[in-house]
Amino acid sequence: MHDKYMTLTELNEQLHFCWVDAEKLASMGFLPVVLSKTERDALDEATHRKWRNAKLYPISKLQDIRSTIGASMRDACCEMRLLGRELANAETELPSGRSIVLEVAPGQTTVSLDDG
Repeated sequence: MHDKYMTLTELNEQLHFCWVDAEKLASMGFLPVVLSKTERDALDEATHRKWRNAKLYPISKLQDIRSTIGASMRDACCEMRLLGRELANAETELPSGRSIVLEVAPGQTTVSLDDG
């Protein structure tokens, strides 16, 4: 059974370069597995305790998850490069004494003007 599934924590350890939560995985189409009664009954006591409340994902999906996250990161990088070009162009058109303020938070980027 250990060679078939991994917990969300183990999945994040395997990813190395980023961290995802169950909600992010679900938004990418990767839902946790629900063990069948037969599978649950076959677990030893230690594994049962470890997996009791854990979200489990098939180990066979690890490469697909990595690929999907990589594509998402590339898209985000492209968007940031385009935003950078737009900001550089906009800055040259600003009146003297004004500046562009860029606030980046997970899932949200805010652009505003500062009157200095």
